[in-house]
Amino acid sequence: MKKLEPKCLKGEIAMAITNRGELLPCCRCDDPRSYKNDQSLWNLMQASKIDQFDTIDEILLLDEWQIFVENLKNHKGPICCFDLCEKEKKEERKQIYKTFDNGNLKHQQER
Repeated sequence: MKKLEPKCLKGEIAMAITNRGELLPCCRCDDPRSYKNDQSLWNLMQASKIDQFDTIDEILLLDEWQIFVENLKNHKGPICCFDLCEKEKKEERKQIYKTFDNGNLKHQQER
């Protein structure tokens, strides 16, 4: 069985907000092959419309988020989670942060 080491639960990756106004554990979750094939992620997305809440904490306390987190702790999750956070992943991934000014690359940082 594949194992997960969820970066979102360890604070190693930032949460994301989609252009549809949904709070997600990370930007990788905004992937149709994941949310169309994982009911837990789909439910989380549908319940996490930021315009319907006063704070992010309110969203994180929802049953949908609690179920999603518990699933991750038990190594169950959508494709996007295994793509990024699979424990035995062979390849190293880098994050590249780029800043642009008027379409020109101003700064680039790798992590």
